[in-house]
Amino acid sequence: KLQAQLQEEKDKRAAEQQRLKERTRETFQKLKEESSAKVQSVQQDLEAEKAKVQALKEELEALKSKSQNAQNGEAETQEVQRLKDKLGKVEAQYASEREEMERLRQSAVEAGQLRKELEDLRSEAMQVQPLKDQLAQLQA
Repeated sequence: KLQAQLQEEKDKRAAEQQRLKERTRETFQKLKEESSAKVQSVQQDLEAEKAKVQALKEELEALKSKSQNAQNGEAETQEVQRLKDKLGKVEAQYASEREEMERLRQSAVEAGQLRKELEDLRSEAMQVQPLKDQLAQLQA
């Protein structure tokens, strides 16, 4: 009877460990996929924003040059200021996207920690059988 109870307890623990492993694996995979997709999206957005910034800088330089040669410096100065303001907004958005990239990197670190926990669980699971064998010997 004791052996049957022991076996039942062993089976319950093994099933619980298997559920934990599977849940951890699924969570890790989901985090990995979400992080990869978000990183890819942010990188694409970042490249697009870099191109916009470069175009605005070029436009600003062209306007600066034009405003030096033009009779009506007032209107062009306003245009230069508008472009400077627009450039400031784009740079702020660029900074925000860099923060998002950092958050994604942190998610990747957390995913690594989950992987470590999974490895630890596997290691503990490997120790269960020798302990069961010792328990069986002690009971015998």
